Amino acid sequence: MESVKESLLFTGGTPPMANLRLSAMGAYAEFERSLIRERQREGIALARQCGAYKGRK
Repeated sequence: MESVKESLLFTGGTPPMANLRLSAMGAYAEFERSLIRERQREGIALARQCGAYKGRK
């Protein structure tokens, strides 16, 4: 795997620092996704209170 933006190349003999960076990027991605889902749930709850969101039929 290669990350062009960060100029990292991940192969079988990847240095420990590259593995650390990959793990950190993955952790940040998971964190951001959880924030997005939380905001989505809050928005849906607010829309339901206003009667604008009914969900699927």
